[in-house]
Amino acid sequence: MARELGFDKNPFKRREGVASCSSFNWAQDKEEALNNLSNRGKPVVDEYGHKFSKKDFLKMLEECPVQYFDSIGVEFS
Repeated sequence: MARELGFDKNPFKRREGVASCSSFNWAQDKEEALNNLSNRGKPVVDEYGHKFSKKDFLKMLEECPVQYFDSIGVEFS
């Protein structure tokens, strides 16, 4: 939560253990979304307005070992 809200400024790293587990919910097809991201600039903007390069976005996802894919077209359309 601290990372998501912008309070955790530490470098991204893969987390271990239940206490540090985060989740991520894809609202688009993962492969399609990643293929459409530019490698230039900061094309990813989260709901708080934080901007990420494609590289940093992928590093952030490493901190989220639990990822949900089954809500596309159900929760999101």
